[in-house]
Amino acid sequence: MRQEEARRLTVISKLIDGHLSVAQAAEYLQLSIRQVLRIKKRVLEEGEAGVIHKNRGRQPSHTLPQSLKHKIVALYQSDDYRGCNDTHFTELLAVRENIYVSTSTVRRILRAAGISAARKHRAPRSHRSRRRMPQAGLLWQMDASTFDWLEDRGPRLTLHAAIDDATGRIVGAAFARTECLEGYWSVLHHGITAYGIPVALYVDRHTIFRSPKADKLTIDEELAGVKPSTQLGRAVAELGISLTFARSPQAKGRIERLWETLQDRLTHELRLHRISTLEAANAFLPAFVERFNARFAVEPESPEPAYRPLAPHHNLHRILCYRAWRKVSPGQTISWKGQTYRIVPEQHRETLAPRSTVEVRVTTNGELWIVAGQGRLYRLEPCSKSPAVKRREDATPTPSRQPYKPPADHPWRRMTLGRPKPKLPTPSAEAISP
Repeated sequence: MRQEEARRLTVISKLIDGHLSVAQAAEYLQLSIRQVLRIKKRVLEEGEAGVIHKNRGRQPSHTLPQSLKHKIVALYQSDDYRGCNDTHFTELLAVRENIYVSTSTVRRILRAAGISAARKHRAPRSHRSRRRMPQAGLLWQMDASTFDWLEDRGPRLTLHAAIDDATGRIVGAAFARTECLEGYWSVLHHGITAYGIPVALYVDRHTIFRSPKADKLTIDEELAGVKPSTQLGRAVAELGISLTFARSPQAKGRIERLWETLQDRLTHELRLHRISTLEAANAFLPAFVERFNARFAVEPESPEPAYRPLAPHHNLHRILCYRAWRKVSPGQTISWKGQTYRIVPEQHRETLAPRSTVEVRVTTNGELWIVAGQGRLYRLEPCSKSPAVKRREDATPTPSRQPYKPPADHPWRRMTLGRPKPKLPTPSAEAISP
């Protein structure tokens, strides 16, 4: 019997013996008169058990069976779910095991089994937070993270991704062997195709985004407005996207926090699906990103997005590509990596000025295009070099030219360059005396 129940039994006993009135007992117990009368009736019928609650020792109707609790603990200790945080583990139980329980229930079961939290919650640090952009598409934060995404099942990979600042939505993601230009092109291609062209990109100062020559300009170049660019910089400039460079990881904290979340959640889901190759990881990403956005994306302050549609004449494969410059030969061809190329004859084309400089674009699928005239693009095809002109068999052979040999009396023979001068005879003393 608990202390409160013993106190209630003492007061009710005095009420039964006539030492207290019903009103006095109700005042002492802080109960209504009707409740005091009900308790008095139960004590008269059941004795001391009348003051004990009837649910004492009974299992609630919604109590989880012990077998289910043991199953949850066993699943968490298995290799598939090892290291998941409580919230993610609860979501995976519902999706993969058809076990629907709350996060607090899972947390209580795991702590009762002696399993500590996978991630320690540290006290938040005080910092000045930046407000989200009011519209979706005003700013994308883009970066890459090299991590053991496949753990010990495959190679170490780099995940490229971009996140919308206003909504926290992942707009594009792609795995690659290392942080590379092709990875960022894939992210931009997916994001622009799905949502549209953003206004700006917030990136770090990696040489993929910012040319190292930007810090080495002379005064004359700065006055002339010279702005060195990169392959990605030229591509986004053609799309009308501005680049903003962050000077610290904390400046683009939204995507840095995204890496912390993905290194926890995505790593475990790749393990659950037994993914061990780069190709399989990229194939898995779209479904994961869709679930991630449904779980974590928020509504922007303004419902009207700031995305711009892709122009009809724009082809992302021909914009997000390598660019180089070549000289046009008199035969209207260019040279690329030891091979001669010409404009495909079926295309309507203009005459290229010989010795003029043209821009060559190489797409990710290996196609070559040339930018000519008013920015028109023409596809290139390899062609053979012009064969050497063969001499006819009956033609008179041209005598080989012999080197010219000056005759013996040629003035060159009398020159003393490079030869010692002859010594003149020394005059005698008799010839000198008068």
